[in-house]
Amino acid sequence: MFLAHIPAGYVVSKTLLSHFREEQSKTKWLMCLGLLGSVLPDIDMFYFYLIDKQQHGHHSNWTHIPSYWIALLGISCLVAAIYKSRTLVVTSTIFITCVLLHLVLDSFTGGDIKWLHPFNHSYLSICSIPAENCYWIWNHLLHWTASVELLIISIAGLTFWKTRSLKRRKI
Repeated sequence: MFLAHIPAGYVVSKTLLSHFREEQSKTKWLMCLGLLGSVLPDIDMFYFYLIDKQQHGHHSNWTHIPSYWIALLGISCLVAAIYKSRTLVVTSTIFITCVLLHLVLDSFTGGDIKWLHPFNHSYLSICSIPAENCYWIWNHLLHWTASVELLIISIAGLTFWKTRSLKRRKI
């Protein structure tokens, strides 16, 4: 996925926020956190291009390994239980759900992810995009998964438009 990470994070954050009605005063903050989570795994691109010089696939870095994020969610929920903090549960749930969504979308578009780590270090993906064109981006744009990406962007746009029109009616 190239463009659908943030729109998908928006839709998932909006959906999760509708279930956490007690946190309505923090909606903007939680939405920003969800959007950040939806792109955060790609922070390793800085390392990939600037330090590693593209020697290893950027999905081999820890930011693209689901078990780290699931462990972080477990730890944050444990801390939230100790301190009886519903806000920490909501915050970590939205953030890490969007991070994991990023990894699912990467797997969907041929990105290999270590879904079974630490038990198995094999890379898995939902589908693969064959290298049929000389320029790599055409492989992605001409593959059927690009239509799914456009669908996600459309759903996010409609969700945003619907939310804005409902707010205008209330005013």
